[in-house]
Amino acid sequence: MNKGEILELAERVEGLDGNDPTVDELTLLASGWELERADGLGERATLIDPEGRRTSRRQGDGWFRPTSSLDAAMALVPEGWAVESISIWPQSPDHADNKRPPQANARLLGTSIQRMGKRMIWGHSSRDGRAEGNSKFAPNAITAAALRAIAATMEDDHG
Repeated sequence: MNKGEILELAERVEGLDGNDPTVDELTLLASGWELERADGLGERATLIDPEGRRTSRRQGDGWFRPTSSLDAAMALVPEGWAVESISIWPQSPDHADNKRPPQANARLLGTSIQRMGKRMIWGHSSRDGRAEGNSKFAPNAITAAALRAIAATMEDDHG
């Protein structure tokens, strides 16, 4: 996937009304997983993670679902990125005057190592990259932010 496709996928994730196994598969591909065979995504697809382990939708519990799981979504945060904040607000009760849907936001910051004379300073700041995700569902907000962080580490598309 190129940078533009990953950014479009992040927007798609934010707009989901729950989880989506096909979007999960696309997200895994964007984060470095590979298809075992080029026969497309879906029930028969087998994906290989960066360590060479295979998984598929048919394996049930073994399937990696970032749009369903906070743990799976957090595992997508690229190395070198820090979680600045995560906020999760539940849906307001039915009897509330200011009825609102659930809301979630995730913000990530990039990492840098800077030479300050003889000292090497390591830290996170917005100048090193910032990625944000917003959705009704926390896993989707985190997944979208992680996808944007992945895209930020890529070179710009050419052509």
